[in-house]
Amino acid sequence: MNSVGNSATAPAALATPLFLGSLGFVAGVCSGFLGIGGGLVIVPALTLLVGYPIKRAVGASLGTIVLVSLIGVLVEFAIKGPNIQWSLAIVVTAGSLVGARLASRILPAASPCSRQSNLLPLRGSILTRPNSSRGARRPRARNVLTGK
Repeated sequence: MNSVGNSATAPAALATPLFLGSLGFVAGVCSGFLGIGGGLVIVPALTLLVGYPIKRAVGASLGTIVLVSLIGVLVEFAIKGPNIQWSLAIVVTAGSLVGARLASRILPAASPCSRQSNLLPLRGSILTRPNSSRGARRPRARNVLTGK
């Protein structure tokens, strides 16, 4: 196994740092221009083009999210440090970890029907929620570089 991919499952021509870096570039461009998550590009490309198993592709995408998020936090801290509420972030993160752990233990015991029914209220609220941006003007975003 090399450092980039498993030669048994990935075509050697595509599992190169250049290709994978280019894939990250394309995912970043799609994320920036289209507002989609990079995983929407990365996971299918790694599974279909490179031949990674789905779990490995999702793991690579999640690792990318962690690193990109870390860079975003560091940049936000450098530019607008007081905007980051560390105590709030720590408490919410701790609650998320406990909730995820609990859900991962409960979910396998639940039937598929009950798993789907748990999402019904969420689906209904999304479908019936009024469009809050209709008729309202949003404030213009300020350019961080120029201040305008």
